Amino acid sequence: KHKMKKYLPSILFGLALFILGMMISLAGYGHVLVYGQLFIILGILFFVVILTFRKKQSSFALYISNCVIVLLLGITGLAVGSWTLVYRKKAVCAECDKVLAVLEKHKAQNGRYPETLSVVNVQEITDIAIQQEQMYEGGIDVVNINKADATIYLSPSEYLCLVPVTKRLPMSITRFYALERNNTVTKWKYQKFIWFLSASD
Repeated sequence: KHKMKKYLPSILFGLALFILGMMISLAGYGHVLVYGQLFIILGILFFVVILTFRKKQSSFALYISNCVIVLLLGITGLAVGSWTLVYRKKAVCAECDKVLAVLEKHKAQNGRYPETLSVVNVQEITDIAIQQEQMYEGGIDVVNINKADATIYLSPSEYLCLVPVTKRLPMSITRFYALERNNTVTKWKYQKFIWFLSASD
């Protein structure tokens, strides 16, 4: 009991970080905490206070152990939330596959993909929210990517489907992660995207 008491503050603080990290990741903002920097900073600040007020006879090994407990619990929460979010998004990808199969069928019959998704009656195929955006020379517009479960960029000769995993932050330049599939592949890829504010935005 005495040994457990030494670690109790660290365990409680670590569990709080575990829950916080998991919630942040599930909300789509886990990528903001690059390599768990927030947890490291909070952990250091916490133990600076502990080192200030604890008795000097406490061993350095105990301090290190407490730091490890806090950081491991915090980073584990972040990882568990991220893995859970990706798993959920893969279920969205499975629904998107149904729509993409209809697009391929349309091209096989007409020699080109439809100009709009309304042609294939997306609402009758799946219940998830899928929006359409146009492709542009040199890139795609992801301003509204967080407004739907998936976004399909459509042109007569090709398509690109993105299922956003993390959120695009409202900044002049930001990165986010999404599951991607296009007309040349059948498997989804986990990709990083960089978005920057242009004059047209």
